[in-house]
Amino acid sequence: MKQFRFTLRSILKLREDREEEAERHYGRTLHSLEVAKQQVAQANSELDTCWQGTLSAAAAGCQAWHLDHNRLYAHDLRQKIVQLEIRQNEAAAAAQAALGALQMARQKREILEKLQDRRKQDYLTATARSLQNQLDDRVSATFGRPTALTHQASSYP
Repeated sequence: MKQFRFTLRSILKLREDREEEAERHYGRTLHSLEVAKQQVAQANSELDTCWQGTLSAAAAGCQAWHLDHNRLYAHDLRQKIVQLEIRQNEAAAAAQAALGALQMARQKREILEKLQDRRKQDYLTATARSLQNQLDDRVSATFGRPTALTHQASSYP
């Protein structure tokens, strides 16, 4: 008997490679999203620290130029936070798109794997059936019993 051979093996390998690349891309996008979240959190923390410093300085009776400097710095931080949030949203969208691509690549690979499994099962069933027929023929030849085909053929006029 010939060994089982899946003729679409090269395509399955290609789909496995594409799934691995999609996984790596998804990992990179998740890392970018995490970095963007950390940057937003850090900028928000810096803004809170700035306002706390401003309130403390005002309570201590600092000069007006110092308060104005802190106000401008806080304004710049708010603009930076807006930009960082835009980047975070873009990173989240990219991660979502990469997840969709990963799921599609995985689905395509699984389809071919299921086809391979079905074809292998069909091959094994056919092989078992063929071996059983050979055994039946040998037993019939050894013990002189007619095979089912011979018996059916003789019953026709």
